[in-house]
Amino acid sequence: EIELADAELYARSVNTLASQQGQPEVYSAEQIQAFANGSNPTTDWVNEVYKSYSDQQRHNLSVRGGAEKTKYFASLGMAQQDGLFKGNEDTGFKQYNVRANLDTEVAKNLNLRLDLAGRNERRDFLQYQDATIYGNTVRAAPDIPATIQGLPARGREAQNPLAIAQGPGYLRNNAYIFNSLLNLDYHVPFVEGLTIGGWMAADYSTSQEKHFFQPFTFYEDANNDGTVESVQGGPSFNNNFLRVTDNDGLSMTYNANIDYNRTFGDHTVGAFLAYEQNKTTTDITQAQRNGFETSQIDELFAGSGDASLQSNTGYATELTRQNYFGRVSYDYASKYLVKFVFRYDGSSIFPEGNRFGFFPGVEAAWRVSQEGFFADNIKFINELKLRGSYGELGNDRVDPFQYLNLFQVFSGNREGYVFGGQDVNIIGPSVIANPNITWETLETTNVGLDLGMFNNSLTFSADVFKQLRADILGPRNVSVPNYTGLDLPDENIREVENKGFELQARYNKSFNDFNFYVGANYNYAKSNVLFIDEEGIYPEEYQKAEGHVVGSTLAYDYLGFYRTEADLETYPSLSGNPRIGDPYYRDVNNDGVINSDDRIRIDSNTIPNGGFGVVPQVQYGFQIGGDYKGFELNAAFAGQAKAKQYLRYSFSNGNNGYRYFLENAFDPTFNPDGTLPAFNRGNSTQELSTLWLRDVSFLRLQSIELAYSLP
Repeated sequence: EIELADAELYARSVNTLASQQGQPEVYSAEQIQAFANGSNPTTDWVNEVYKSYSDQQRHNLSVRGGAEKTKYFASLGMAQQDGLFKGNEDTGFKQYNVRANLDTEVAKNLNLRLDLAGRNERRDFLQYQDATIYGNTVRAAPDIPATIQGLPARGREAQNPLAIAQGPGYLRNNAYIFNSLLNLDYHVPFVEGLTIGGWMAADYSTSQEKHFFQPFTFYEDANNDGTVESVQGGPSFNNNFLRVTDNDGLSMTYNANIDYNRTFGDHTVGAFLAYEQNKTTTDITQAQRNGFETSQIDELFAGSGDASLQSNTGYATELTRQNYFGRVSYDYASKYLVKFVFRYDGSSIFPEGNRFGFFPGVEAAWRVSQEGFFADNIKFINELKLRGSYGELGNDRVDPFQYLNLFQVFSGNREGYVFGGQDVNIIGPSVIANPNITWETLETTNVGLDLGMFNNSLTFSADVFKQLRADILGPRNVSVPNYTGLDLPDENIREVENKGFELQARYNKSFNDFNFYVGANYNYAKSNVLFIDEEGIYPEEYQKAEGHVVGSTLAYDYLGFYRTEADLETYPSLSGNPRIGDPYYRDVNNDGVINSDDRIRIDSNTIPNGGFGVVPQVQYGFQIGGDYKGFELNAAFAGQAKAKQYLRYSFSNGNNGYRYFLENAFDPTFNPDGTLPAFNRGNSTQELSTLWLRDVSFLRLQSIELAYSLP
């Protein structure tokens, strides 16, 4: 939880800021004293708006059984997670699921498998985005009330999250998903180890999202006489709306395969070959009406009949894939293992000639523990395997049909033409076609070992890997005149490298009816941009993204801030007109001037606007648990390290700030020992600097589970 300024600190800071701006003080000494002694208490907006915890529950009922040739499994499940907002019991997540599996021998050597599953997922949100709710919570002034006589007060900018939470608006998504699989395997009787099989899968989903954006009510005592009156907040009549989006999707997959596996003495050979094709279709329709007279009817017909307050749109997609893949494996005496794999994948989003890609791989392993010289002499190690692999994969999860000349519709009332006094939609060119677009590729090299000791009660594994992502789509650094109205296409030119290692360990122990385990994992990975065509973009070589992590940012290197007139004479300024309390930065290129050329690359793996998106280089965790006569208790902890995020603030009269920044902001009169620049100095996006980088490493309890299994 981020600690915000209380009312006393906020009021003192508002006065200090006003003094810096040459304005009179906003709060009197008596008001500040009342905040300090609690006679005028601080409003803890986070506590007022958010619950301290959210209930989650999950229930499952399953049954399994069968005979020698037929086995079945069926289950029912329900999961629920409540929302985090006080005053609203409708937000949250609910899921109901059902599953049925059947495995049977329909004839001699012919096995059938049928899997059916369905679920209903419902997600309920407030009508405003979470970022808006959060912003109006943490930025609300701590000297204004969240409630008045138990009712939602005005809040910050007339958007009290409590009023929004109790209002009629909502954002709701209700989805139904159905998955099915029918599989047949035939064991060829006259060829030992040979199986011919195939399967078909149908996955269907349909969902409806309704966004009912409506006015809400807050309350205030406008005359300070104890009489509370209701006030309407939120969207105006023309801006309230109901938007309904229907989304239907169907994925059909067909697979035919042949598998051979047989052992000849100490030699085991295997081969597998398969053909697979998939077709995925999506159909999306959206309709909206504004101008609802009442929020009691959340259906489209209740909206305005004015055509200018109505809109609709929709689109459909169809994508296909065709894949050939297989493997050949050899195993000698369970000591030496080697496997060759391949994929030959085709995707409809690429042009003919570049539609298919070939992606091979190889794996090898040596079980040292099976060697006589090892097994006879090192008894406490029962498993030691050394292994290595190399493989390639293709990625077609990119914007489709970039090999076509694309056109887009320009809206008549914004970007179109006018004919006969009427706005007319037009169709115009968009991105230039790239007829050579093809698969992005991923090459992975991995070496590792598996270790088991004391009858595998203690296990350990380690992996070191290197990944090369090549042919990544991205535009070249070539300018196109604006009058063409064209944008350059993406090309398969970018390269990124990723290196790291993974460690896992687990210990199991049993004491009669009590079973206990503890485990841990540690992962380190660092990316490195090899090429993205930056030639000519940056004036300084050290500003290039190449050689840095994916997502690196450009920022000024913060050195300190101007405390004295001597500092103003000593350090060059970014603004050219520095003031006491402004930050100053390192002159990286030593030209005596601070400008954008002095920004350096920061391997922060973060989004510079302070939002979510941190990519830690280290992720770790540990697990602990045990069971006793049907009772089971498990706990999991997760953490991250080598992760930094930009955390900036903006503070003013009416907008609160983080306690850390307000307490430490420098002022020559009120806080001469402050360790940070004066209020709001250097916090713009254009002046992003290392001053705002914060370590976001953590270790938290991820989950704890108590279960009982019926005998």
